[in-house]
Amino acid sequence: MTSKPWSTSTKRLVVVGIVSLLVLAIVRFGRALAPLTVAVIMAYLLNRPVNWIARRARIPRKLTAVVTYVALWGVLVLIPVLLTPVLVREAGRVVLDLWRINEQVRPLFQTLAVYNLSPDLNNLTLQATQSLVKTLPSLANGAIHVLFGIAEGMVWGIFIFVVGLYLLWDAERLGGWFDNLAPPDYRQEVTLLRREIGAIWSAFLVGQLILCVVMGLGVGGAMALLGIRSALILGLVAALAELAPNIGHHISALVGVTLALVEWSSWLPVSNLGLAVIVILVYVAVAQLDINLLIPRIIGRRMHLPPAVILAGLIAGASIGGVLGLILAAPTLASLRVLGSYVYRRLLDMEPYVLVNGARSLRVVVEAKPRGIDSILPDAVSHESA
Repeated sequence: MTSKPWSTSTKRLVVVGIVSLLVLAIVRFGRALAPLTVAVIMAYLLNRPVNWIARRARIPRKLTAVVTYVALWGVLVLIPVLLTPVLVREAGRVVLDLWRINEQVRPLFQTLAVYNLSPDLNNLTLQATQSLVKTLPSLANGAIHVLFGIAEGMVWGIFIFVVGLYLLWDAERLGGWFDNLAPPDYRQEVTLLRREIGAIWSAFLVGQLILCVVMGLGVGGAMALLGIRSALILGLVAALAELAPNIGHHISALVGVTLALVEWSSWLPVSNLGLAVIVILVYVAVAQLDINLLIPRIIGRRMHLPPAVILAGLIAGASIGGVLGLILAAPTLASLRVLGSYVYRRLLDMEPYVLVNGARSLRVVVEAKPRGIDSILPDAVSHESA
């Protein structure tokens, strides 16, 4: 007995219903979207290394996935444990420098006192004390919220760990399952689109990790050579700021100049203002090196987005997804560009460039397969998504 095919109106109703349920689920469970995204990214980044290790060492892939994933989490937990004492010590040095500035400013207050222009320090101290007493209850409530926040963060950490491990465990099966969702006539198109978008995310995520390390070491090393004692802090800020395209350099430079104005070089015989000027020149040189040399070579031109579009995407991403939305705005926009181009050309009965390039790449792979697939795969084909 053959079932009756769905009518066009029924198909449209089902599609609209599914999309509406997905939107409702995202709105209702939006808080789980960010941890889920982090879990997907971790599984995606580890998928190719796990496959490579399993092939080379001839170890079952699932065992390799578990060992690699647990080792990564161990490193992620160990890094803040080792860095926290160092950062506390560096922050203490900044506080001592502020006290030193206070000692230098005190003669100015004494000079102003001669002209009856000095502020009433006793009155200011009394007002500050009264304000502190009034804020103690709110500080206590804030401490309770911090404790709840820590507990919630631990729960989300367990969620990320479990979901990420499951995704990495079944990465190959999930990829094939996703491709098989498409009708047979469009399965090749879906596979090529997935590979093209996967290449974008691979180039961005792996490239950003490399850029963060390079920029952190570069800025931290340059500040250490200038004799700035907070070089480690500035290196970490530069590494984290690299995650925000276009505006990260400005944030990193602002922090560096601020610390240069309140600290002193351990060996350069210059004033704070002179040190700040030198720091600005260093940041400008590092930014130009990053924009014109490192980013094109490490990430490449795969984003294909003008700076104005990226800046607008950063603002939209930050307003929607916070810090995570800010970080992932660029690859998300690039993925939407690929999908938009595909839909636009399909609507106009034109051949999408993804299909043309993908077919050409597949022919090259088939013709040159005896040389080894991994050595000749172009970016659009070799970057499989998890």
